[in-house]
Amino acid sequence: MDPYYSDDLVTIYHGDCREILPAVAADAVITDPPYGVGKVYGDSYTDTGGAAYWDFIRCVVDLCRTTAPVVAMTHRPPAMREITDWHWLCAWCKPDIQSRLFHHHVNPTWEPIFCWGTEHLTTWRPDTFVVPAISPTTVPGDHPFPKPMSLMIQLVQWLCPSGTVVDPFMGSGTTLRAAKDLGRRAVGIEIEERYCEAAVARLAQEVLAL
Repeated sequence: MDPYYSDDLVTIYHGDCREILPAVAADAVITDPPYGVGKVYGDSYTDTGGAAYWDFIRCVVDLCRTTAPVVAMTHRPPAMREITDWHWLCAWCKPDIQSRLFHHHVNPTWEPIFCWGTEHLTTWRPDTFVVPAISPTTVPGDHPFPKPMSLMIQLVQWLCPSGTVVDPFMGSGTTLRAAKDLGRRAVGIEIEERYCEAAVARLAQEVLAL
């Protein structure tokens, strides 16, 4: 595989994660997949939902669990009807949620984080992450549903105290940026090239020591 981007800590692959994950090994997978809500992400993927969507998600979860001993995946509450084999469930609580991010009147104030393999971790074991939802006016790379940097930093710190993090749905690169800022190695996979471009731009911004 030829990487789309690579530096001392981060490698990005542009393509379908189902094809790339079998060739990747890591210490943790931390990812935020499409939620099956009908969003058009670009020319390569439309988040249509339905039975085919859940078959796709379960397939990717199985691949993630062969890629790394620890896996964490964010999703929306209805996913608990479809994903049932998790080992640990955390809650991302979202105070002051931005209602403009959603197209319905009842806005969720929390999201589950499905975890596998966390029983082997000896570090901090949280149940709840209280992090405000990201504002739609500060969306990196014009991604429709990015996760807050502070949330991904906490997940990387907990789930990957050292080693390599993989995000098979990297979007605009929030998980990769969090991993790089913490000195972890990271691998990102993204099927939409415009988000690969956005992630590369974010990763090129170096953090200066104070």
